Amino acid sequence: MGERLDELVRRQHGAVTREQVLAAGVTRHGIAHRLRRGWWRRVLPATYVVAGLDEGDATRRCAALLWAPPGSCLSHDTAAVVHGLPLLTVEARVHVTTVGRGLNNRADLVVHRLQAPLAAEDVTTRDGLRLTGRARTAVDVARALPAQQRAGFLIACVHQRRVRPGNLLAAAERAGARCAAVHRLLATLDPAAQSDAERTTRTLLLGASLPVAAQVAIRVSAAVVFHADLALRESMIVIEVDGQPYHSDLAAVLRDRQRDEALRAAGWEVVRVMPHELSRPADLISRVWRLHAARLPIVRRPPA
Repeated sequence: MGERLDELVRRQHGAVTREQVLAAGVTRHGIAHRLRRGWWRRVLPATYVVAGLDEGDATRRCAALLWAPPGSCLSHDTAAVVHGLPLLTVEARVHVTTVGRGLNNRADLVVHRLQAPLAAEDVTTRDGLRLTGRARTAVDVARALPAQQRAGFLIACVHQRRVRPGNLLAAAERAGARCAAVHRLLATLDPAAQSDAERTTRTLLLGASLPVAAQVAIRVSAAVVFHADLALRESMIVIEVDGQPYHSDLAAVLRDRQRDEALRAAGWEVVRVMPHELSRPADLISRVWRLHAARLPIVRRPPA
């Protein structure tokens, strides 16, 4: 290859298009010769990978973008892996978002079509590859998940500091009707809660179809009323989200213990959630669901 073409191929992670190599002076006969000898490999229509320069996932992603129309970008699971978002499972195929018709899904590639280009705020570049930004990627992935998994994924994104709640909400708004369900879920963040951990826990449980309410007044005697961080009224479960600085000193621990005893004497069960549990949303949801089901005569089973 010529020096200019060699530099182009290396910059594109070993991938190159037929149009690019023709412009660099390689003839059609030269292309066919390189393919026959195994020096190049066709991975998509009019898109090749040079032997010895294949970088695996980076090459596959770049080849997909070279094949797609200008303005396309990596998205969904593919962009989520690049951004380090907490996926439960990873789709092996490359996901590409493009505008309009013309491209179809392939065995190793998923095409997502939009009617209008993405907003500038929803697109970024990493390692020379164009992809959806973190917030838009999280919204797209959440939309594709089963309803009972959306909250856990979004909460994990926020808790691991991958994306800010406000940016998620803004990205969902820009996505419009396509992501209306995700937008409604994000809007359940309750400003009445005392802490970010409480808002996170409530959103997580609501997303798992647990009808949890915030800042619930519970009368345990004629003279005593406690205010629970969160509560499931139907199953009489109080959920207290412990965190700094409210639950750190010995006196506070003793007050919490007395409060828990009074609530249990009045028929309520108490679940205390520690901040580190929010990084394992599936475990927390399962724990609350099991207790909720055990305290009701008939309740549908927790989501898988």
